[in-house]
This record gives sequence, structure tokens and C-alpha cells, in this order.
Amino acid sequence: MVLVQRLSRGGRLLDINWYGQDCFRFSGRGQIAVVTDPCAPVQRKRGRGLKADVVCLSQGEPGAVQAQLSFDDEEQEPLLFWRPGEYEVGGIFMRGIPMVAASNGATRHHLAWLFHFGDLNLLHAGAMRELPTQDALENLGEVQVLLLPLGEGRLATEDAAGLVTMLEPRSVVPVHQGAPENAATALSAFTGALGVSEPQEEEVLRVTAGNLPQQTRVVLLQARPLPE
Repeated sequence: MVLVQRLSRGGRLLDINWYGQDCFRFSGRGQIAVVTDPCAPVQRKRGRGLKADVVCLSQGEPGAVQAQLSFDDEEQEPLLFWRPGEYEVGGIFMRGIPMVAASNGATRHHLAWLFHFGDLNLLHAGAMRELPTQDALENLGEVQVLLLPLGEGRLATEDAAGLVTMLEPRSVVPVHQGAPENAATALSAFTGALGVSEPQEEEVLRVTAGNLPQQTRVVLLQARPLPE
């Protein structure tokens, strides 16, 4: 494993790309690349699919996404994390935070992932469908960027807006799960609940700890085409 230099104070530029569903990719010059919940094959250095050094799963065992973790040899294999815990890879700190939700008498377990890219803290809420307890929220600490899946099997619109209010992130990226024809309605309801009339639309969100806005902004990311 090659460790890269930790992000300097003030922050190096971090690119956040969304590929649909819960799949995000975080990367930047001189940093390791991280993919969450891949919806396409992942390679570490070359070959088809997304390129990443680290893959983090918010739900399911590795076998459930084996088709997405396609590589030719061990050098191509990204590091895979799917259990709760604290990890450090390449100067990036990651916490897999266990979450539990009840639905129709069944209990569902999943992880939220908190990433510390130097001074920049990013939370991927994963398959969250109930608001965390106050103790759990306080345990998260400061969250500057919140990636928040909405729609089927996720937080209801009002709860999602409530989570933003409680965490007070500088940037929040809502992404829709489920039928595409429902996305515009769900996102509009979410931004309306927050009182945001014209959310920012971007292909890529580029952030550093130093360029974040003082007030919470909502960024609608366009889904990137999956690499061949």
C-alpha cells in the first residue's frame, strides 16, 4: 500500500462525482481515490470501470457486489471496507458508523461513512431511513459536506431536511434513488423543505476546506456516465 501525503491545512482540491444510486467517487491530485457502493466494475490502476484505491460499502457483504469488483490481479484489487470501524488509508481517515432501521417488522443494518480528507469532513449517509439519535449526531462531530440519498428506502423528505438542519453542513448533495421520473418531484420537495429556491447544479463538486460557503448550499449533481 502506498501512503500519500496527508492533505495540507487549507485543503487540497477534492472532486466529488456521482454515478447514480449510492455510488460516489472522491479523488484529487496526490490523494487516493475512494468509491462508495459501486454500480460499475472497479479497478485500482487500469482496465475497465471506475478507478479507485478504496471501496466502501454502506450495506451488504462483499459477495453482493462481486461483479462490480472486477480485477485481473492482486495489484488491481482495491481495498474493500464493509464493516463498522475506524480506518486510515493513505492519510485519509474513515469511519464506518453502524445504523439500524426497522421496516415492516424487519431490522435493516447499514453503515454511514464519515471521511476525513485532512480538514474536510464528508458524510455519506448511505441507506439511512430514520434520523440518528442525538448521541449519534454528536458523535459525528462537524460535517462539512453531506451526501444524502433520497427516495425509495431512504429518509422521508421532511426527515432529510431535518438532518440537514441538525448537522448544518456547508454543502449538501441530495441524490435520488428509484424511478427517474420521480427524481424531480422528490428533489424539489427536499429543497422546498429547506427553503432553497434555486439549488446549484454541477457535473462535479470541487471542494476544499477553505472554499466552503458560510451558509448551507444545496448542490444537485448530474449523474456521470459510467466508464466503459
